[in-house]
Amino acid sequence: MTSARARFTPWMCTFFALLLPIFQSLLLHTKTLAFSPSLPVSVGSSKCRGRQYKEWSCQRATASNESKVNVRNSTEKKEEIATTSLPIRYNPSLLRFRCRISYDGTSFSGFQLQGGRVGSGGKQTYLSSRTENSNKKKTKKGKGKSKSKNNPRTIQGELERVLSTRFQRVVKVIGAGRTDGGVHARGQAIHFDLYQNETLGKPTNRSSADGFSFERDLEYTMNRMLPVDIRAWNLERASPEEVAETGSNFTLPGVYNWNAMRSSTSKLYSYRICVGDAMDPSERFHRWQLPWRGLDAARLQRILKKFEGQHDFVCFAGALEQQQKKTGIALGTIRTIHEIRLVKEVDIDRNRFDINLSDMGGDPSEHYYRIDIYLDGALYKMVRNIVGTAIDVCRESVSEEVLSDLLDRPKELKYSRKNNPCVPAPPNGLTLERVFYSDHEHF
Repeated sequence: MTSARARFTPWMCTFFALLLPIFQSLLLHTKTLAFSPSLPVSVGSSKCRGRQYKEWSCQRATASNESKVNVRNSTEKKEEIATTSLPIRYNPSLLRFRCRISYDGTSFSGFQLQGGRVGSGGKQTYLSSRTENSNKKKTKKGKGKSKSKNNPRTIQGELERVLSTRFQRVVKVIGAGRTDGGVHARGQAIHFDLYQNETLGKPTNRSSADGFSFERDLEYTMNRMLPVDIRAWNLERASPEEVAETGSNFTLPGVYNWNAMRSSTSKLYSYRICVGDAMDPSERFHRWQLPWRGLDAARLQRILKKFEGQHDFVCFAGALEQQQKKTGIALGTIRTIHEIRLVKEVDIDRNRFDINLSDMGGDPSEHYYRIDIYLDGALYKMVRNIVGTAIDVCRESVSEEVLSDLLDRPKELKYSRKNNPCVPAPPNGLTLERVFYSDHEHF
């Protein structure tokens, strides 16, 4: 009896040890089928249940990838907000540089980066020409290029592409103003950070004549790598700013990095129009020819003066709710316009070779005007909405009483952008002429 039990015990242990993994897998599969909210338990065959389990696994993997992408995007948004909106204390290990940017915005989708930053997934990925060519070959004819849909061309994207290629890492660029697609700039300002060892470069043929200067050498390299419709100039080191007292923005005393967006004191925009019947075709990308006749320039100047001073421009700002949902920050809509005026542009080349062409008459440039707007800061599409509303009031499409309500009593009447019937002016006539700083005489 004892010997039989002794022989049976090892055999039974071996048998249960072989069956234990099978029972565990079956139990796990049963729990997955029973408690999964997205996988209904069916009475079909095992093949059908296996197929459902595969589909559910694919859905789980897709949802996991989407959640990772959402987390990464939210992290990038928070980093972008922190980089642009919040003051950052001075870090001696990083050197901040600033420069002016001029660009023709005709073929750009705006300044701000769209479609994701290079290397945003944690890995620095740089698209080679071979990859771009393969993507172009895969794109079918008649459906457009995939690059224009998923990764539109932007000023910030071109600048970061050049700097990231130059230093072989992701270099983030922050601009003073996020101009719309089709808007131009002459004195846009940007900043970016470099490590100290990255500034110890070798002089090129361009810089060896007058002695090596890293700023001049980098400016020359950027302009050689940038497309022809973007140019960088006046590149220099940005000195940190010292805050001695706590101001209205609740910034604690200390030394902070210079910021192209936060450190700006005012901006100058100009909008160019043509009130005549004909306009030089070479001006079509930089001037708006009004489709209405008989626009009174004196009345337009008087209407534009109504916008001067501090006002609530909630009726002249676009996509406020979308920006609040995207960033989680409620933007203030009170802005100050220091001066706005209508200037008649004069073509100085009309009096060349001792021939006064202005006496001949009939030249389209006789009807060229420029609207200069000097303000502390602008909301999204604010300048274009101001120009479009002023022109509609001037041609009596909207009464001046409606303009007064939109400009002076938006909170009292609970107005928003939807209550403004005017359409914003086209982007091609707008130019960011200059961004001013406390040391603008040297920059």
